[in-house]
Amino acid sequence: MDFIFPELPPVMFLTQVTDHCPEAASLYIKLWNKKDSENQIVILHEDIRMEFLESTTRFRNFLFRLLKESLVNFEERDDSFCIELVGWDTVNEVV
Repeated sequence: MDFIFPELPPVMFLTQVTDHCPEAASLYIKLWNKKDSENQIVILHEDIRMEFLESTTRFRNFLFRLLKESLVNFEERDDSFCIELVGWDTVNEVV
């Protein structure tokens, strides 16, 4: 049986999330695998429970933890979350 591993975030981001907010690490990896070519994800509130196995409240709380670590930016709309993952280009701009 072949097991396909998900694409993992870069080690420096993954280390940061596992060191500072390990409870949000699973969400971060799932977001990383759902991102588009511009590192963005749009998720409807009604899809959160099925796609991430989390309540909307818990999902939001984990996003705030990732935001605090500067790993994501997000905007919550009436019916969805618009999430942007920080990428290497953003890190290089800061350095």
